[in-house]
Amino acid sequence: EQDRAVHATLAALELAADLGRVPLSIAVPVAEAPKEILDALAEAADARGQPLAIHAEDQFDALESWLQRVDQPVIGASIDPAAVIATGQDALAATHRLGPRLLVGRLSDISDTAAAGGMRCAAGEGLLNLNGYRVALDLCSSRLGPVVVDVRGVVNPTETTTQSIQAWEDATFGI
Repeated sequence: EQDRAVHATLAALELAADLGRVPLSIAVPVAEAPKEILDALAEAADARGQPLAIHAEDQFDALESWLQRVDQPVIGASIDPAAVIATGQDALAATHRLGPRLLVGRLSDISDTAAAGGMRCAAGEGLLNLNGYRVALDLCSSRLGPVVVDVRGVVNPTETTTQSIQAWEDATFGI
């Protein structure tokens, strides 16, 4: 199973490099992943000059430690604020924490804590401080490309996308 996942990720890295080095954003359980797998991912991304952004919202300590160890400019973090909030953490604090190594920022929100059965919702309609998140992302000099609207798990993805984009555009620095 791990071999298949690694091969699929390496193929995705190759495709992303062929598409103009768009950042590849993937979830990796860095705390549990074997060192050989993490090293293979880092080596493949570095060899291709391909940005690789890792999601590990429930494992920030392990993620930071690994990013520091590999110390490759093309390898960094990705953040999904709804996932951060669902783990009981502060999305703004997490964004600032990962800031120097944050390559990809997603735009997502959650209506309530996961423990209370929270559902993902349009950005700005839930627990995310959207203005603060926009400022935090704008301060990340390492971030590549636009913010990615994440509509996984929402009831109406089309409407949620439209609402989230409008909320993002309306978010200002006047916190």
